Amino acid sequence: MDGAALPGKGEPLEARFLSGGTQNVIYELRRGDERCVLRMPPPGAPPDRDKGILREWRIIEALDGTEVPHTNAVGVCPDASVLGRPFYLMGFRRRLVADGAGSTAMARTVRQ
Repeated sequence: MDGAALPGKGEPLEARFLSGGTQNVIYELRRGDERCVLRMPPPGAPPDRDKGILREWRIIEALDGTEVPHTNAVGVCPDASVLGRPFYLMGFRRRLVADGAGSTAMARTVRQ
């Protein structure tokens, strides 16, 4: 991470699993006072999920510098040999997420 000039240079890396399922696995990464989120397809996901995660990255990166509310783009690694799948890093934000279907959706606060 230091070689890629990512935030928190020189600080030890701490990782915490946030969530995971069939679509993506999500970790919070901390280096000193810097926090970000790592998103990548789970190990058993079909290969087309790699394309999807890189597409998500391009969208987040394209939103940087706009007025559209979004998390900041931190970095991307398309090389599956690093962690087993392509992944990207985005800023850490608290936000409200709806769970459930239709009008019975329940809201929960999550870290992402």
